[in-house]
Amino acid sequence: MPDHRVRQGLVFLQGHPAGDKLSRNIFSFAALKFGRQRTRRIPGSGMSPSFLFVVFLFSAAVLLWIFDNFSGSAELSRTRTLGSSFRITKNYNISDTCRSRIEYASYSRQRSTSFEPSESLHRKILEYEALHARCYPGPEQCSNCTCNYLLYVTAGQGMGNKMIALVATFLYALLTDRTMVIAGSENLATLFCEPFPSSSWLVPPSWKHLEGAPFDGSKWIGSLAGSLNCSHGVNFPEVVVAYLVNNYRDEDKAFFCKEHQQALQSSSKWIVLSSDQYFVPALYNVPVFRSKLEEWFPQEEAIFHLLVRYLLHPRDVVWDRTARYYDAYLAQAELLVGVQLRTSVWFAPPDLANDAFDCLVQQGALANITQARAPRTSLRKGKKVAVLVVSLDAQYSQTLKNKVLGYDLEDGSSVSIHQPSVEGVQNTGNLDHDAKAVMEIYLLSMSDVLVTSPPSTFGYSAVGLAGVRPVQFACSGGGCSARESMEPCYHTYPDQQFMLDNIQRCECELGYRL
Repeated sequence: MPDHRVRQGLVFLQGHPAGDKLSRNIFSFAALKFGRQRTRRIPGSGMSPSFLFVVFLFSAAVLLWIFDNFSGSAELSRTRTLGSSFRITKNYNISDTCRSRIEYASYSRQRSTSFEPSESLHRKILEYEALHARCYPGPEQCSNCTCNYLLYVTAGQGMGNKMIALVATFLYALLTDRTMVIAGSENLATLFCEPFPSSSWLVPPSWKHLEGAPFDGSKWIGSLAGSLNCSHGVNFPEVVVAYLVNNYRDEDKAFFCKEHQQALQSSSKWIVLSSDQYFVPALYNVPVFRSKLEEWFPQEEAIFHLLVRYLLHPRDVVWDRTARYYDAYLAQAELLVGVQLRTSVWFAPPDLANDAFDCLVQQGALANITQARAPRTSLRKGKKVAVLVVSLDAQYSQTLKNKVLGYDLEDGSSVSIHQPSVEGVQNTGNLDHDAKAVMEIYLLSMSDVLVTSPPSTFGYSAVGLAGVRPVQFACSGGGCSARESMEPCYHTYPDQQFMLDNIQRCECELGYRL
């Protein structure tokens, strides 16, 4: 019989799919032969043939692995991540690179998570990918198919609004078995990779009949329904518009009536959906949707987290900027603290930068400052902390810099403050501005500790990507606490008749969340 080293080599090789047949045939015979000679030595080497054979087996296994992973000239196997650890592997055209799809996980700081996708969600995603490939680019290409379509049109808000609305729209496509495409405006296709293999998510040029639909009020579901009376039957046309922007009318909220959803499924081939909100909570009002959502997402707060990690990956030009910034300024930090500072009509504390420092001390991310001067040599041995400040305004990062440079920290740690961009004002639609916004959202999501401002959709996006419950400032200013959920808020939630038993008011009393 072969000695234990040869047996270990066989086990190793047999564990690889490509090497299984080889190991059962010629290698097993050779191993027996060499094993019987285990007491012999090769002259001058001091090594037995069995030891050399183990080396040979290991080398063969490595070669088989290389062949298995890099063969094929037309397509390259890519791994796509859904949520924190769920992976769907598909074949992507080798010319359609999307490095962030592969590399993002290695830039996210290690963290344990209890938010894992369900098997039913896994199956649904695969079903959708097959549906999308079959139905795209339109019914003229699929004469024997029964395909319904969903066209997402942005509502002109910032990148955070676009990301949360696009994820909500994709979930609606999953619930209704519609093929989702996006309009080519406002940089989404330029900033994010194509999410679906062997297909595209851009509106095909042949869909000329939908160009004016968003501007035709007679096609709006609210105009067709006439009121928020869900029991009033409506015969919807083939093309309808779902207007779910924050300033929508009461009658537009009829979109969430279960009766109207049934009518849309039976009569409307094309739905043009415009939104700047995370309208997922209201989808639970439709019983057939609710049963699917409860099956796919047994942990309700992980809906956005799982879907955004599947759907949205920055294109290489954006990802390269993100990775370079991280490598240059943040990679060496033992603790990376992300702080997103954004004021609004709902959240406008007078001294936000000092509030941010106090919050970090309160949460244990930073030690407090001390008046006692410590020897420089001892401080060099302290922990290296990097604070990533994301804000339109430069004053916050400068105030934090002045604070940590003017004093020492009690634990001897050294703190560096970094702000990737200072745009001053939001300039949505400008490609460079939008690219910086995407970069900063993904940089924030890589943090060990994440502090966000309420009720910011920019912060919601970073939190969902990170898969953590962040620390959040109190709406009244002064103080902060852990947020109760990762899920974004639906800021302009529809009427009381859509209220659910698993819903609660959001921060700043603005909207609801699950």
